[in-house]
Amino acid sequence: MYSKENIIDIIESILKIKVVKIIPIGHHELNRHCVYIVYFEKLNPIVFKIFCVKNRINREIASLNLLKYTNVKSPKFFIHGILNDGNEWMIYDYIDGVSLDSILERLSQNELNTLFIQVGEELGKIHAVKKFDFYGNWDASGNSINNIKSYYEYFIRSVEMQICELILQEFDDKRFLLDVADKIRKNYSLIKAINESRLCHNDFDGRNILVLCQKDQCNVNGIVDFEQSFPGNKEMDIARLYFRYFLENLELEKSFFKGYNKWGIINIVVLIQFFLKD
Repeated sequence: MYSKENIIDIIESILKIKVVKIIPIGHHELNRHCVYIVYFEKLNPIVFKIFCVKNRINREIASLNLLKYTNVKSPKFFIHGILNDGNEWMIYDYIDGVSLDSILERLSQNELNTLFIQVGEELGKIHAVKKFDFYGNWDASGNSINNIKSYYEYFIRSVEMQICELILQEFDDKRFLLDVADKIRKNYSLIKAINESRLCHNDFDGRNILVLCQKDQCNVNGIVDFEQSFPGNKEMDIARLYFRYFLENLELEKSFFKGYNKWGIINIVVLIQFFLKD
């Protein structure tokens, strides 16, 4: 969508500073966003992001504003605007490190345990930053868009929309999909136990956890990509970690909760009942 020269021209027109080099990061082949590390001659590098999907920037602005004065290792400086083609952009301070997923296979169990204590601490801090009186999407100012007060209502509305979208697609075995949908619907009542709205990252995994390794020691140095973040059920963030990491490595689960529980206690009964049920 944008050439290297286009990106450099855009950044230089915004900042009025000569760009020395840009390096693309992220998944540009998906045509969702364009993200670059930008280098200057005498200034620290920054991250430049063009949002090619509408309404994602609002979530990121609201979330980063909320986290700006906390000790969450998120970007603290950012500016944003709209390009002539209508796409929105943001510039963030650059956080050094590599994605946790990119080094996962090279780390020992002890090193992973140490990192996942820190992973738990960071997610705990995100969840502890504020309680909300609504669930779901919000605008850049942090105000609810749909004014949904019940997670039960939000969850059913969201899941039913996804089920309808899937059913409209062509599958070889649509009967299996309908059976799964029916099983989910029969367990909706479990969601009624959830009544606390917290800031959720909603894409919290090793792709968006930055790790800095120095002198044979690795530490979590940053949490990025808050474009899907909004007030919701904090257990959803943790459920993703189960499917991604914990089910195959129970030591990581213990390490995570050692860090997470410094900040809050989740409704683990609901989590296990709903997400890990046979």
